[in-house]
Formats: sequence, structure tokens, C-alpha cells
Amino acid sequence: MEIAELSLREITSDSWIISLVVLALLILAIAAYNYQESFRSFLQLPLSNRYFIISGKSQHTTSPFPTLLFLVGLIGAALYGSFLSVEGMQITLKGALNARIFEQNKTPYEIEPDSDL
Repeated sequence: MEIAELSLREITSDSWIISLVVLALLILAIAAYNYQESFRSFLQLPLSNRYFIISGKSQHTTSPFPTLLFLVGLIGAALYGSFLSVEGMQITLKGALNARIFEQNKTPYEIEPDSDL
């Protein structure tokens, strides 16, 4: 009988992704609990413009509720998006996803990550 040859197996941990999703849900829960009227109006946004009417009268863009919503959006963009890195005059697409470029009077085209624009 031969002894089987051992091979190493790499195990990657995605626990940081779970942590970010839990953080986003926690921020939403805090926003829903502390700003119930604004949160309800925000959820009805596809049906009514009541959120804009209420927020326009009583809140500024730097108030806590829009800031919490911005943080949740930022977490979502960090998880599922790509971004442009600008260093001097060089612009590079970073991240895991392709980007579609739209230019006036031209057909849209896609570029791959780590491509220069």
C-alpha cells in the first residue's frame, strides 16, 4: 500500500463580507428605529414624494437619517462595485467587475478591471 501524497488546500474566508452586510442591516435597523416617520416615508418613495416633502422641511442633507442611508449605499457599492483610481493623469478601473463606458455619439463599450482609460 502506498501512502497518499498530501496536498495543501487554500481556504479563503469571506467573513469580512458577512460583517459588512450585518453592519449595513444594523445601520438600517438604527435608522428605522430612531427615525420612524422618515423611514416609513422613504420606503413609500416609489409610490409618493412624501419623503422629499418631509425631509425638505425638517432635515438637511447632513442630518443623521440621510447620512445613515448614504452609509448603507456606500457599503453596498463597496461590496458589489468597481471604482476608478486616479493617480496624476492616469485613470485605472479597479475592482472585480467590468465597466461600461458611455460617450456621446459613440457606441458604448466595456473595459476590464485594471484597464487604463
